Amino acid sequence: MILFSFIGKTLSFLARIILARNISTTAMGYYSILSPTIIILITCVQMGIPSIISKIVAKKGYTFKDVSTSIYFTIFTTLITSSIYLLLVPTLSHLLYKQNFTSLLYSVVPFLPCVSISGLLKGYLLGRRKFMHSSFSNVVEETSRIMFLLIVFSCTSINDPIQMCKIAIYAMILGEICSIAYMLYMIYLEKHHFIKKLEYSNDTLKYILKESLFIS
Repeated sequence: MILFSFIGKTLSFLARIILARNISTTAMGYYSILSPTIIILITCVQMGIPSIISKIVAKKGYTFKDVSTSIYFTIFTTLITSSIYLLLVPTLSHLLYKQNFTSLLYSVVPFLPCVSISGLLKGYLLGRRKFMHSSFSNVVEETSRIMFLLIVFSCTSINDPIQMCKIAIYAMILGEICSIAYMLYMIYLEKHHFIKKLEYSNDTLKYILKESLFIS
């Protein structure tokens, strides 16, 4: 687990170096000032769900209804966050960033459901004490990001800073998708279904709201 964590951090470091060497200073500046927005969106989408689902699954006697309720809540937070963000994009572009970042801000939207699903799966795996799978998913994510960046930068020559910054965002999205695919495959190999039926539990929802909104 420590080894995979170290490898994941090293690959993340390499991905940033590759990005910095292949995009312009202006594009790197755009990416840097966009990062706080992405972090806020991730916080709003996840709402501490990965930690909560990990606690739920780790308890003896948990039911799939508890897991599916967490999925419902994540779908809700993702839809609400994405909708509000889409409405605010034009305002953020001109008021907050003082530039026409509209297309760049819109490119972040596909990242939100990916990061919410990824968080759910990681929380589920950690709750089932599958620490190796969760740790190695970070390695898969960073490796796919690096491969995408290397292929794109070797096959294309883009000069527009906005487009360069979009490549960095697309690399993040692809990394999350590959990580999700790996975790789903590991769950499938374990012969342990992630969910059997999407059901709803008021008690679980109250617990999630208490933990995520009032404590976290």
